[in-house]
Amino acid sequence: MTLDGPAARTVDRFQAPHAAPGVPARPAVLRLAIIDAAGPDARVAHVGARHDRVGHRMDRMGLIVAEPDNATMIARMPETDTIVGGIFALSLRHGLAALMPRLHTRVRAG
Repeated sequence: MTLDGPAARTVDRFQAPHAAPGVPARPAVLRLAIIDAAGPDARVAHVGARHDRVGHRMDRMGLIVAEPDNATMIARMPETDTIVGGIFALSLRHGLAALMPRLHTRVRAG
């Protein structure tokens, strides 16, 4: 990647107690995600974990996304068309494992 001719660089400043401060430079990298997607007009409940960005991405795609806590998810389940579960949600969301039988019943019922 270039910036008006010369190669663009990224500078990272760091300081740690065990080392002298540094300012290393490395080639710049541009990460770009372009999605041309259309989703259904559906209400999605995203059951994610702390650092999960799936709900944000679905919202950016134009879906109607809620990221409810466990109690709200169960209370509003009849209003939800789709439930998306994050890969770490069962291990990081307290009480979610106990709700799985109710979620399974909802999924089987359509």
